[in-house]
Amino acid sequence: MLTVYTTTPDGRIETADGFPHNALIVLVAPTPEEIRAVACAFRLDEAYLRDALDAEERPRVEKGETEDGRSLVALILGIPMENDAAEAAGRQLPYEAMPYRVMPFSLIHLKDHLIIVMPEEHPTLEAVLAGRFGPYATYMKTRITLLFFQAVASAFLRTLDALRADIARLQRELKAAHRNRELYGLIHINKSLVYFAAALRGLRTVYQRLLRGGDMHLYADDAQLLRDALVDIEQALEVTEMRAESLSSLMDAYAAIIHNNVNAVLKILTTLTIVLTIPTMIASVFAMNVGLPFEEAPWMFGLLLSLMTLSGTSLVVYFYRKNFLRL
Repeated sequence: MLTVYTTTPDGRIETADGFPHNALIVLVAPTPEEIRAVACAFRLDEAYLRDALDAEERPRVEKGETEDGRSLVALILGIPMENDAAEAAGRQLPYEAMPYRVMPFSLIHLKDHLIIVMPEEHPTLEAVLAGRFGPYATYMKTRITLLFFQAVASAFLRTLDALRADIARLQRELKAAHRNRELYGLIHINKSLVYFAAALRGLRTVYQRLLRGGDMHLYADDAQLLRDALVDIEQALEVTEMRAESLSSLMDAYAAIIHNNVNAVLKILTTLTIVLTIPTMIASVFAMNVGLPFEEAPWMFGLLLSLMTLSGTSLVVYFYRKNFLRL
């Protein structure tokens, strides 16, 4: 979808036809025809517009030129996105799939325009364009970029809070678990954290490069906004690395706990098998179709029943005292 925004003389943001001067061009899940139209309008290599559509792209800064020699700066960023499988499951615990992934998107700075390319819709785009992260005008390319920096940092911090809640729920389930399902959930969360850490390191590098200057002109207020966003990104990176390390330790510990729980169940089942073996043997001997002593005596059935009960009870008491019948 191609949408063009422009600022009216009275300061309102509204959509526009064509590509007016100082416009904001937003491409969300663009079709090949839309990519071709934007590339032709600005004499731009289509590769700049397609970079963000590659799920494997990592945050970076790329400087280049249009076909008519005008300079451009392309910023590839990453933002957390709920995984399609988890979204379809209604945000259930991540037993079957990685709950979050990192979606790349690009901000392309031209001389008089800013182009935003996203492979799919994201709430952050709507929030920035609605002005929830701060006011802007479409000709303020640097300002809009910095608002996206803040929005990305905020999205990572919110997602880390959601993952913390998932981890806490899985921990509660693992306390009584004898299955591997909860461990798979932790593994999928850990995969999300690994992708987050890679994206956050790339974003930190991008922010630090922009803060040094040379790629974009920053006023004093802009530089402060970028420093604030950098602090949030570094905080998110530290939290991600800490939780990934903690989660790895948790998975090792809970794998051992599940193994011990299974061993305890097997120990109880084995003990019960031994308890039932002796009464079964007594009953089997006297159930054989051969002549046995005192088989006609009226008290023999009561004696056998007493022997079986006594042997079984004795074994239960013995194993209970030896802690074989306790979890």
